[in-house]
Amino acid sequence: SLDRDLINDIVYLGQGTTTNQSVGSATTWYVPEMADFMAEYDPEGAKRLLEESVGLVMGSDGFYDFADGTDVNLIIETESSGANLDAMELIVEQLNDVGLATTLKSMNRDLYWPRAIGNQVMINVWGTGSIFPLMNPDNLLAFNEKSFWGPQYGIWYQTGGTSGEEPPDYIKEGQEIYSQILKTADSEAQAELGKELVRNATENMWAINVVGRMPGPVVVKNNMKNVWATPDYTASWIAMSPGNQNPATYYFEDEE
Repeated sequence: SLDRDLINDIVYLGQGTTTNQSVGSATTWYVPEMADFMAEYDPEGAKRLLEESVGLVMGSDGFYDFADGTDVNLIIETESSGANLDAMELIVEQLNDVGLATTLKSMNRDLYWPRAIGNQVMINVWGTGSIFPLMNPDNLLAFNEKSFWGPQYGIWYQTGGTSGEEPPDYIKEGQEIYSQILKTADSEAQAELGKELVRNATENMWAINVVGRMPGPVVVKNNMKNVWATPDYTASWIAMSPGNQNPATYYFEDEE
């Protein structure tokens, strides 16, 4: 029920790429045919899924109830700054339009972060794209406390079962695939396992992705040289961008 094209046009000025996959296209784990999985804007189809697969019942107020008559109330929490907040306002509107009563709560990061990793949030908002999924697989499996959709499962995985909460078998599947990746030396075999992990995560929709690969404008003075500014450069927090440009090689050309 999400109109990703509308969100991209309004919030990101049409500069992003609509997607429902948690890895970037530059990685060897990228699975092209999964990029648009369940990403078509189809409100009526979404209603059929909610009714036939989830078993929700439309109430007299125009919003869905559970089969026992209990109201469905979704609460989404997000940081109170940046374009993501604007996007979430559109998303909440679209979810309400399809019959899912949804409320948005925004707060500063100091309040948001401990709630998210502490398993106190129903639905959270965070960036999911990764060009280094081997190093940063938080959204592909219950990897650690930053796997916001299952932080206790992630802690269980990181501690070998001594802390956190043991996940059900269908969540362990992703953990087992990732563990196998870490044991695999051959790069091609590792990439195939990575694609298997991406398929698993996308089909289970641990994270619902909306728009990715937005350009990041950076102002560079005319006489500042050796700055990698071509379209093949990808910025990433895990690479500590612009650290992955080797800033020690920047220099200023004498102006005439």
